[in-house]
Amino acid sequence: MRYEMKKPHRLTAVLLSLILLVVAAGGLTACSSEKVMATVGKTDITVTEVEQMSRFLCMQYGMSFDDLDADTLSAVESSILSYLIEDVIIKDSLGSTDVITDDVQAEIDEQIEYVLDEANGYSTSFDEYGITEETLRAYLESSYYSEAFQNMVSEEEPVTDEEIQAYYDEHSAEFVSPASIAVSHILMGDSTHDETSRAAIEEVRQRILDGEDFATLAAEFSTDTGSASAGGDLGTITTGETVAAFEEAAFALHAGEVSEIIESDYGFHIIKANSDPTPEQQMTVEEASSEISTIILNEHFTAKLQALKKEAKVEFNTDLVDVTDTAGTPDDWSDDTISVKVEGTTTTDTESEEDETTSDAATE
Repeated sequence: MRYEMKKPHRLTAVLLSLILLVVAAGGLTACSSEKVMATVGKTDITVTEVEQMSRFLCMQYGMSFDDLDADTLSAVESSILSYLIEDVIIKDSLGSTDVITDDVQAEIDEQIEYVLDEANGYSTSFDEYGITEETLRAYLESSYYSEAFQNMVSEEEPVTDEEIQAYYDEHSAEFVSPASIAVSHILMGDSTHDETSRAAIEEVRQRILDGEDFATLAAEFSTDTGSASAGGDLGTITTGETVAAFEEAAFALHAGEVSEIIESDYGFHIIKANSDPTPEQQMTVEEASSEISTIILNEHFTAKLQALKKEAKVEFNTDLVDVTDTAGTPDDWSDDTISVKVEGTTTTDTESEEDETTSDAATE
C-alpha cells in the first residue's frame, strides 16, 4: 500500500531540505583562531562548519555522528566540504545581484516565525542542535542564492525546442505513462491474517454486494487511517506503486466493480474500481517537454558550475585535507579527489605504515 503525506508549503520544504542537506558557507561565525579546511577566493570554510553540517546529515539518516567509524566520517565530511566549496562559488558567481530582496526577506521572516513557534513542532529540534535564529536565517538565504544561480544559467542558456526533441528521440523509452486506475479500498486485520479479521471483512464485503455504500463502510471499518476518512478513496494508482497482490486485483477490475478479499502484508483488502484501467501509453514529446526541459537545465547548471570550479581559486589546508590529482591535471583542482583526514581511516593508517617503514629503513 501507499501512504501519502501532505506537502508542506514551499518555505517549509526549503527549510527541511536545508536542515538535512544545505549549509550556507559562512553562515556560522567562526573565531579568528578557528581552523580552516579550505579557502575559496576570500572565503574560509572552517572545521566547525563542516562538522556541524555533517551532524545534520547524520541526523537525517538516523546515524550518530560521534559513533561513525573513521572511514565513514571521512567520506561524509569530504562530501560536505565539496558541497560548501560549490556553495561559495555559486554565491561569488552572482556578484552584486540583489538576491535577498524585501519580498524574499519577508518570506524568510515568515518562515522563521513559523519554525520558532513551538506549536509547529520544530523549535525543540532547533534548540537541541543549537541552531540560532541568525544561523537559520543564513541557511534560508542560501537557498535563494541557489535559485538565483539557476535562473541566471537559464537566462544565459535557455533550453531550445531542438534540444528537447533530440533528448526525446534518444530517450523516448523513458517517457511512458504507466497504466493507471482510480480505486478505493477497505483494509482490515494485519499481516497475521487471522480468521476473525477475515470473517469480519467478508461480512463487510457481503454488505457492499447487498447494496450498502462502499464509502460509508470504509469510513466505519477500514483500519487504513490515511484513506478511511475519505471513504477509502486512494485516488489514482499506477503500476509499480502498490504491493503486487493489490495491484493485480485492482487492475483486473472495471469501473464500479468490487474485488474478492485480497491478502497483502498489510492485512485483508476489498478494492472498488472508480474507473476503468488506463493502459500504459507512450508520452508525446509535448507531454514530456516539461520533464525533459528540467533534465537539460540541470545539465546546463552542472556544466556551468564545473566551469566556474575550474576558474575558482581554492586553497586547501593539507594538514586537514588530502587532495589527490586522479585526473592527471595538476593545474585543475576541480576534478581532484578531496578527502578530509580523520585519524584511523584506511588512508591515514596506510600513511602511518609508510612513515614507519621509511623510519625503519632510515634507522637501518
